[in-house]
Amino acid sequence: MPPFAFSVSTAAILRDADRKIRARVGGSHHALYDYWRVTMSKICPVDSFYVGFYQENRTIVFPYNYDGHEYVYPDFHTYGDDSLATYILTQKRPYRFADDQGRLVSRGVAYGDESRTSADSVAVPILVDGTVVGLASIQAYRPGTYREEHVRAF
Repeated sequence: MPPFAFSVSTAAILRDADRKIRARVGGSHHALYDYWRVTMSKICPVDSFYVGFYQENRTIVFPYNYDGHEYVYPDFHTYGDDSLATYILTQKRPYRFADDQGRLVSRGVAYGDESRTSADSVAVPILVDGTVVGLASIQAYRPGTYREEHVRAF
């Protein structure tokens, strides 16, 4: 597969999502995050999904959290120097569970079903004009779930 090519099925899903998301511009942010989650669920398993935005004083606000088949209420947390939030903010690139065997993910605050531990995840920066303003993450309870195509699609 060439460096930035997608499989035929993933490309079709992403084209459809792009068309639908562009039609919703100016709509509810919650609906946009929901559609992003649903789109990724068509491409790969998604057991948990969240979107967070950086605020002052090392705080990140999570307006959208989803675990299993349940929406989890918005929340906010502070983050430390050796956290996933700091990694995304400073590195400005995706994080994969395989990068450090989940060390950064396990340092985070659990949400949803706290009795289950993510065995694979991807987190990506949300950029506005090249500046990291937030992050989003997909997580799976099964190890080895996410491939490079999933990271690029996310």
